[in-house]
Amino acid sequence: MIFPESILYAADNGGGQKMKCIGGIGDLRAGDELIVTVHRAKWKRKVKKGKAYRGVLIQTRRWTRRPFGNQVKFCSNRVVLLKRGENLPIGSRVTKFSCYELRKKGFLKIVTLSPGQI
Repeated sequence: MIFPESILYAADNGGGQKMKCIGGIGDLRAGDELIVTVHRAKWKRKVKKGKAYRGVLIQTRRWTRRPFGNQVKFCSNRVVLLKRGENLPIGSRVTKFSCYELRKKGFLKIVTLSPGQI
């Protein structure tokens, strides 16, 4: 579960490395949108330290129950940052596997850019 003040890590090449959740309704799971602020960023990239961005969770450390009976859990909480007013990622490549729930919630561009789907 992701709450405000939770630490998240980037899953794309937009420039952010470590983020903190500052907004979201209820306990967030894979595929949910949230607002994050950047705590650590790479030098000379699109993402700047201290700014707030929209993002979508693609991996969570919590067990996620699927409708066909199995469960999945990842090693860390990963987020992909989104452009303002669009559901498109800031980066051009997603480096981590994405969840099945992203396809159901309409983030097809992220699913297409990721190396695989679990």
